[in-house]
Amino acid sequence: MAVDRARLRRMPALLTGVQVLVLGSVPPAFAWSALTRTHLFTVACVSGALTATVSVALQSALPRVVSREQLMAANSVLTGARTAGMIGGPALGGALIGITDPASALLVECVAYTLGVLLFLALPAALNAPAATGVTEGSRREALREGLAVLRREPLLHRQALATPGLNLGGAPPARWWAGRWPPGPASCRS
Repeated sequence: MAVDRARLRRMPALLTGVQVLVLGSVPPAFAWSALTRTHLFTVACVSGALTATVSVALQSALPRVVSREQLMAANSVLTGARTAGMIGGPALGGALIGITDPASALLVECVAYTLGVLLFLALPAALNAPAATGVTEGSRREALREGLAVLRREPLLHRQALATPGLNLGGAPPARWWAGRWPPGPASCRS
């Protein structure tokens, strides 16, 4: 896969920085009454793609950070942290939205992602060297084509890839918007 050959410290930091910009585009659009459904759906889809890519990158980085003997325990910790985030994140987000508003909650999420960028940059510098030697731009394109072919060929992976944007649309701010509670009125969200 292409992510296996990527610079695994820089890639998550860069993608998480893009995540900050993508999510951070919603509060100003809301404040300026320029938020549209298309904007929200685009943010949900792009955010899902970024999250999935960072998740794969972190999983790929693990064997390069810990010894073979520690790999199973480290994988358990990574999976546990991911699961805790999937369970606790929406609950905390919903509570924050209840206290403030969805736009402010997204700004808090942007701060959390910014801290994530700093943590990714604190990973060992050895992760910036690609795992495979002789990686060229052509081989990256070929790896991407190969990965997409596997995605198309495997029904379960195909369904999971299609479900990711849909699951993101079920997140707290889009769900509130979908339920009609945010933005508060038709004047705030054009179609």
